Amino acid sequence: MSLIRSAPRLLAAAFVFLAVLTAPLAQALELRKPGVLRVAVYNEFPPFSDREDGGIDVDLAKALAAKLGLKLDLAWAEADEKVEDDLRNYVWKGHYMGNEIADLMLHMPVDPVFNERVKQVKLLAPYYAENLMVARDLKRIPKLENLEPFFQNHDIGVEVGGGSDTFLMALYAGRMRDRIRHFKNHSDAVAALRKGEVSAVMGPRTELEGLLGADKNGYAVSAIEMTGPVMTFWQPGVAVKADKPKLIEAVEKAMAEMVASGEVAAIFAKNHARYNPPRAEGAPH
Repeated sequence: MSLIRSAPRLLAAAFVFLAVLTAPLAQALELRKPGVLRVAVYNEFPPFSDREDGGIDVDLAKALAAKLGLKLDLAWAEADEKVEDDLRNYVWKGHYMGNEIADLMLHMPVDPVFNERVKQVKLLAPYYAENLMVARDLKRIPKLENLEPFFQNHDIGVEVGGGSDTFLMALYAGRMRDRIRHFKNHSDAVAALRKGEVSAVMGPRTELEGLLGADKNGYAVSAIEMTGPVMTFWQPGVAVKADKPKLIEAVEKAMAEMVASGEVAAIFAKNHARYNPPRAEGAPH
């Protein structure tokens, strides 16, 4: 039999061989479905995850699945009232209305204190460092060092119910209340900034930069002096159900390699956001 004629049989045999190898691998990784990595990402959360436009977390999920040699299955998560609820609904238990949980969930805060409150999951592999910052119109506010302009004649946008909203509404006994504009999300707030409806928006740096897009002429995103009970630094990472040690080990190793190789940084650049690598625990921020 010629080599050319036997090629289809050889190819079929190769697929069988790969299938034999993949099944034990999937079983070893404690996946819900053999050969498939189900990753939960937030729905309508640009620039991280959007059904139409993709985003940072969507690209990261694709890269992680490829690195592990698995097929990707995206689970679109609807944000609940608290992160603890999201972890219950999509990682370790499932929603009471019924849904298929994921093998892991992206964009979870990697914090040992918080992890003590949700021991059903393991929070690991931070893939970037996030900061609370302010995006502003440079024509209206050329220089910004603190919140003083917003006590005068400038409005600032925030996501309603978010950390920035809580912080600013309580600051200085509510003296800034009349200058705070509330929006459904940071997308709407940044859109209002571009329309000139507000002079600035406070929120996570990566969201602000990604939403401003490639053309940031006339705008700046920067840190300012902030005092009071506000979280200005955190590190998003991965959540895996705590009883899956082999999957935890594989994901942690793969994510660390992707960060070190610059693959994660390239994903951020593609989505028009600066990349700040994760920092060692206790590092200054």
